[in-house]
Amino acid sequence: MIPPVTWGKSQEQDDRWQTIMTSFFIAQAPLMVAGKLPLDKRSLSYLANPLALKIHAESGKPHTIHYQGNCSLSHGSIPRDFFPKQPCVQLWAKGDAAAAAAGETMEMALVNLGENTTSVTPSDSPALELALSGGGWTGVDVWTGQAAPTSGKITLRPHESRLLQFAKK
Repeated sequence: MIPPVTWGKSQEQDDRWQTIMTSFFIAQAPLMVAGKLPLDKRSLSYLANPLALKIHAESGKPHTIHYQGNCSLSHGSIPRDFFPKQPCVQLWAKGDAAAAAAGETMEMALVNLGENTTSVTPSDSPALELALSGGGWTGVDVWTGQAAPTSGKITLRPHESRLLQFAKK
């Protein structure tokens, strides 16, 4: 029998779980639950987050996916020795200049695939750089409900991710 997963044992384990959920919601992957029900509070908070569910249902497939840093593959995996100098961060974006002109929301996921802490900026995504350059945008971190920066740096621990939504003021 497989033992139940208990989150909260370590920060890295929690970060990995959030990254899995961020990836599923931004990519509009089918949301399924496997395991013992009822779910723990943390798992339920991800699966029942109203803003995340709205992003999953309504925002369309991401049209911009790119990588920052050293995300080179060697024999099917990213070499660990490259991370200290150039961490690998995956950036997903939904929304562009046309969406900005129409006043629609834009979503962005930042995923640290590396083994070290790193920093990225919203301007690292070309779609959001173009849209946010006009100013007048506010952002929210979907998982925490806190304001998301429209400029400056976002620090990510190893395997941590952020799911952000931006809207016109």
